[in-house]
Amino acid sequence: MSNSGGSLCFGDEGLKLVRDVKRSRDSGIFHAYNDAGVRNVKLEMKYLLDGITSLLERRAVLARAAEQGSAGRGGDGRGGSDYEGDGDAVVDAESSQAALELSQGCGMATHMHLNALRRNRRLLLVYHRARMDSLRDMAWELGGGGAGVGAVQTDARSNAVAANSDDDEDVDMDSDRHTTTTSNNNNSHPSGLPHNVIRAMSPNELSFLNSYHSLLEDYRGTMLDIDLAAPLVPPSDLFIDIRVLRDLGEIVTESGSILKLMAGDQLYVKRTDVEKFITLGYAVQI
Repeated sequence: MSNSGGSLCFGDEGLKLVRDVKRSRDSGIFHAYNDAGVRNVKLEMKYLLDGITSLLERRAVLARAAEQGSAGRGGDGRGGSDYEGDGDAVVDAESSQAALELSQGCGMATHMHLNALRRNRRLLLVYHRARMDSLRDMAWELGGGGAGVGAVQTDARSNAVAANSDDDEDVDMDSDRHTTTTSNNNNSHPSGLPHNVIRAMSPNELSFLNSYHSLLEDYRGTMLDIDLAAPLVPPSDLFIDIRVLRDLGEIVTESGSILKLMAGDQLYVKRTDVEKFITLGYAVQI
């Protein structure tokens, strides 16, 4: 348990998870899901719950013992008129008082365990909510919740599930994290997230992302040709200078012309033709 060595307190394992997700937010790195840390917090919560159950049972036994001791004294602290009876009454009173004090101590210990249990629960909720928020933000950033260039067919979900069996790795949430290209669409998830992001997720997070993607697709279906990923503020320039970071090959622009994008090229192009590639990190505006 987390407190077996005496150096850690209840809640320390959960606090490590929160610090990890804070570092992830501050650095822009999407860390791999800390399955071992979450498991340790769950084990600690089970230990606390078992302790609460044991303390409540002991408190009930002590409370009954205190009541029986009080009843045995006849309620006035005197068991009889002789000295032996008076001595028994004193012993009963002391036993009853000790049982009462132990019962109160069990109540305080129960309260402490319950507070630690609630704290661990809050820490787990913070950890998972922060990761879900990051995944949701990336889903929008990388393609408007599924409308991006990297979006692929539904059967890529099975590939994403298989990717969870690979070695865990931390994933840069900035442009350096995007290692896939549009020429190999099987390297990305229907939401537009590449596999190196998917590998950092837990199975439950992947299920959340699939469900969120499906909801957004249904919502987009009511919007016809509206691009939900488009910026709210209109761009100041229709044409921009870009530097291509990945070999993207030939693409068809809105006007129907062919645009060739190769790594290292610097081009003056229409913003709407390359905006998705800039969002995905395949090109940068200069």
